[in-house]
Amino acid sequence: MRPLRQPLECTLIDAGLADKIFYKIPEILIHHQHFLAALRDRLDNFQSDTRIGDVLLSHFKKQSMIETYIAFVDNFKFAKQSIIEARAKPAFEKYYMRCCRDHRNKLDLDSLLISPVQRVPRYELILKQIVKHTSVEHSDYENLLLAQKHIHELATTINRQKEESEEMEQRLREIEAIVDGLDDLVTTGRSFNRYDVVTISNSGGSKQRCLFLMSDQIILTSVRRKSPSTRSGRNSASLVQSADFLDSNRFKLLFKISLDDIEISKDSLSLLQSTELRLQAAQEDVNILNKMIELSKLLKSEHSALTTMLDNMRTERMQELRALQEQLTSDPELTTVHLQVTTINGIESLTIHFSNADKRAIWENALVEAKNALINSLQNDQAPNHLRSIVTHRTRSGLIFSVASPTLGKSMEGGAPNVWVCTTDKFSGQIAVVNVNGEPTIESSTGIGNAAIIAICPVPSPRKRRKVSVKASVDGPGNEIPGLELDSSSSDSDDSDSDSSRRNIQSTIWIGNEDGEIFVFNFLDNVRLKSREKMTRLPLPIDDIVYVDEKVFVSLSSSSHVQLVYFQRGKEGNWDMENSKNVRLDLHTRLRPMIAVVSRLCIASANSLYLINPSTTKIEKSAQVSSYPSETVACMAAHGSTMFVAMNKSSIVKVVNAFTLDCLLEFSISHVINKTLSTQEDIIRQHKMGCLRISALLCCKNRLWIGTSAGIILNANIASTKTNWTPTFNVCKAGHIGPCRFLTAVSVSSSAILFDMRRRRMSLNAPSLQQLDQNILFPSQVCKLDVLSFIVLYSFQMFVISGGEGYDNNNTDIREEKTGIDDAVNHLLFWTT
Repeated sequence: MRPLRQPLECTLIDAGLADKIFYKIPEILIHHQHFLAALRDRLDNFQSDTRIGDVLLSHFKKQSMIETYIAFVDNFKFAKQSIIEARAKPAFEKYYMRCCRDHRNKLDLDSLLISPVQRVPRYELILKQIVKHTSVEHSDYENLLLAQKHIHELATTINRQKEESEEMEQRLREIEAIVDGLDDLVTTGRSFNRYDVVTISNSGGSKQRCLFLMSDQIILTSVRRKSPSTRSGRNSASLVQSADFLDSNRFKLLFKISLDDIEISKDSLSLLQSTELRLQAAQEDVNILNKMIELSKLLKSEHSALTTMLDNMRTERMQELRALQEQLTSDPELTTVHLQVTTINGIESLTIHFSNADKRAIWENALVEAKNALINSLQNDQAPNHLRSIVTHRTRSGLIFSVASPTLGKSMEGGAPNVWVCTTDKFSGQIAVVNVNGEPTIESSTGIGNAAIIAICPVPSPRKRRKVSVKASVDGPGNEIPGLELDSSSSDSDDSDSDSSRRNIQSTIWIGNEDGEIFVFNFLDNVRLKSREKMTRLPLPIDDIVYVDEKVFVSLSSSSHVQLVYFQRGKEGNWDMENSKNVRLDLHTRLRPMIAVVSRLCIASANSLYLINPSTTKIEKSAQVSSYPSETVACMAAHGSTMFVAMNKSSIVKVVNAFTLDCLLEFSISHVINKTLSTQEDIIRQHKMGCLRISALLCCKNRLWIGTSAGIILNANIASTKTNWTPTFNVCKAGHIGPCRFLTAVSVSSSAILFDMRRRRMSLNAPSLQQLDQNILFPSQVCKLDVLSFIVLYSFQMFVISGGEGYDNNNTDIREEKTGIDDAVNHLLFWTT
């Protein structure tokens, strides 16, 4: 593991893959080093009355050690898969075989990785021998017995965890196999909780559906019997109770809902609990009255009046009991769960009917527990690690980074998309193409235009036309964006000739500069050869470019004019660059930045935000985010239905609801930066704090990344509940001497798949549960300002890049880089997570 972190060998294997292979190995090593040190201290001064049982007991009772082993066992199968993946690379295979030959026992990596698990049973055997040869009168005997018990429990837990992990993976694969359209269910950390057959009401009526509750999402499917002849004689309750329910039915994927996107809108569990208490009391009264009637028969005197009274009371209570039992199965208030689901179209209602109140209560409690467990797991997520940095090519001094974006397609080698990085000065622009396959390298650097590059936007290939049977809208009939589609009647399988030709069109990269020029390249184009083939000139300098819903919006401005235009595709799917259309807006300050959020275009103008429907090009919402007219929005980033907004010359982040544009909360980063700079010279700290501002924002893999003018880069887990969120910041060990200029991220897998989000029927954050991330998918949501830092995050074969002026490293573990020098040289920094 350590050699693969060294400068010479670190390029043999991706850091993310190495992390998967050696997951929890460093932690296990630390535990055993402490254990060895404690034992060695006792054995160096060994006497006949020396005790070691307390050392064994304290080590094997430690909860952190137990959790480390369990996490290691859970990851073991993924580690083995990662080894196979790594060995597919010839350079690593050669290094791997050499290490196997050089090992003293000739063991391969698979055999070495199983050693930590095999060590625990060996401890148990050794301790049995120690106990066997220890007198029962020895003062250490009781501790040795307790230690032996804890080691045995640990070994049992490891074996049970391994079996449960294998069973869960098999269970997920079985569900994946029987649900038509579900092909990405098995992933690290996901578990299956339960399935229920329910009735769901929507505008098309009530239909029977099946809910699969996972640890991080709900999968909604249609359900039909495989054999029509046997379907008529059995009801849904008998189907669910049958042992072969999953085998005897057909399932089709309808919708995926991330647990982050779902909330219980109406709490009726208290009513259910009250009804159950009344039912219990009625049942107890009936039992008591039965006993009283039996006892009354023993009376010798006349007791007909008493018997009649008791019979009447029992009859009344029996009627009440039957009414309450019927209420538990027929009262919609007790058998129905009302949910609110956040989709790309807003907050929508989902009503689920269960066959009885007990099943409803069990499911609702399971949902709450799964949401709480998911929140806890996200809070314990490990901080990203710095991977490496490289110096960018620069044709002449004065060029700095302006904007960057990944392409929406794979590189020539068929691996990760390339990243296009733009550098500029006042008189020219330059594009550097970064290849992130294996060791990141800059493939080419080409000058373009005679003005500063201001904006870059990746645009996907044409989306296939589809028919939508259900149109859910939160803002009226003008909105044609499908929302919560729960029918299987919507189809996107019918191909036409035009659809076939549209599929041959590649994704593109749009670049705009201060001369009003827009350059459009296919993602694999040679910039030097193609720079003038697709170019259009607009009358005003470009401010920003964003793709939303098959339209490319371009904002323009000068000292006296502001304009927003958009481009559309022609019939064959190519962009009509000659005919831009104006969007009528009564705004007088520049429209920048712009991002795509919840399938809307959000633009900032001065200190206000405007939400524009891309179909009607009308403003739906507007709101001021600052009460000071002199403040303007500097950068924005989106995570699901939440936007993060920073103002110019400010160190405060505002958290805004993307649907209502209401400010939920705000927080400052100045105290974190001040503490980080406390080790630097006073003059440097005072200068950086005096002009501190947020220069870049990025949301990626449930983390908020913040670039600052001080060159320090922060990140924090994003909480699912934003109203009372207090972020806990992780300060990246590597940063820049100068300001952070921009943040972006790239997926090693093809990003174009992600633009099928609506067709794949998902809630707003459901794509982030896949092996590709929504925010990597929509780079237009990333801040595109004049920022000079480029950060790359790698997760599930995914990079996140940062580039800026100079390189500053406070991490003592990384010794191969010279830090604190070349503060005018552009650097790209890479992180893994």
